[in-house]
Amino acid sequence: MSQVIGYLEQFNRKERFILLNHVLGKQAFLLNRDFRETLRREIGVLVPDDALVFMDFHLDWLQMALHLANHDDALSHAIKNNGLATANQEDIDLLVAFRNEDPDETHLVLIEAKADTGWTNRQLKSKAKRLGFIFDKHSYGTELVKAHFVLMSPRRPQRIETDTWPHWMKANTDDSIHWLELPLRDGLLKVTRCHENKTPATDGKFLFFREYKKPHWEVPIG
Repeated sequence: MSQVIGYLEQFNRKERFILLNHVLGKQAFLLNRDFRETLRREIGVLVPDDALVFMDFHLDWLQMALHLANHDDALSHAIKNNGLATANQEDIDLLVAFRNEDPDETHLVLIEAKADTGWTNRQLKSKAKRLGFIFDKHSYGTELVKAHFVLMSPRRPQRIETDTWPHWMKANTDDSIHWLELPLRDGLLKVTRCHENKTPATDGKFLFFREYKKPHWEVPIG
């Protein structure tokens, strides 16, 4: 078994994940066949049906799992922090971990999703800087770890600046991104604060509603 994936499972103590596993009667989340095929086409790697899925996985946990895989004795004594644990809440929305044909190669797919708002380049550059630090090595113990970074949203994001991203986060040499569609169903509602004339305002005393109709949120209802 992959040592890296084993440590990921041990750190996986997110309350939401534990709750859903309990109420759904599942020991693990697994990807459906259609999504595995869609992901394979995007990243160019076969995704097996037993790939493990983690949600809202803290980057501190990810970094520590990789560190432990490279330092067998680290659990038995106090270790110097050196940026291993930042104590912030930065996380990855969905982490997919698996091995395929190569028994010494572990793939980690980091998926960031937005269903409503979009990304800012400031947010993505901050995450890219941290992920670059986490994956500054390729081998952890006896394992070769290959990371992939994928954005998911109802529409393909525009004007994403990837010039400061580590090369492995990009789709290819022209600095494009890995992206998958995150479908939303028609009829979803969004409520927004506004002035009486329906002008959006964070300090507004009124509310207006928008309904989602692919591919975007409609103008205010009414």
